[in-house]
Amino acid sequence: MARPDCSVVSDPAGYAVSLDLSSKYAPVLKKTIECAETKNERIFLMKDKASVKESLEFGAEIYDGIIPF
Repeated sequence: MARPDCSVVSDPAGYAVSLDLSSKYAPVLKKTIECAETKNERIFLMKDKASVKESLEFGAEIYDGIIPF
């Protein structure tokens, strides 16, 4: 069975984005590998840079805290 090209990223910085808890997040979740929730926001680990760009256009922000994954 053929596998899609992929690479392992040792540092997820730049691939994590966040949205407020009150924000709609379904479009972001579709391209997420992992997600976590804090008191104030949802944090998403995106599968690639294109997914990060799309989530930013949707209203997410690059997450700059301690990444919980």
